[in-house]
Amino acid sequence: MKYTKTESILWLAFAGSCLQYLSRLVPYLCVLDTLTIDWMGGVLHRTKTLATGGDCCDFYLCKKGSKWDES
Repeated sequence: MKYTKTESILWLAFAGSCLQYLSRLVPYLCVLDTLTIDWMGGVLHRTKTLATGGDCCDFYLCKKGSKWDES
């Protein structure tokens, strides 16, 4: 399927606005990670995420009450 220049520009504008909107949701997905792992009996230890401006996502998982559970 071929797009005209106008269609291509409109598609890129639409895709760009979707990405901008989705990037606003990412911090909430990080919160859901913590809740989901907690419900499953684990603990998520995380010091930084890309969504909060970190240079990487730094984390580890362990079972609640295990020797690796710092809290």
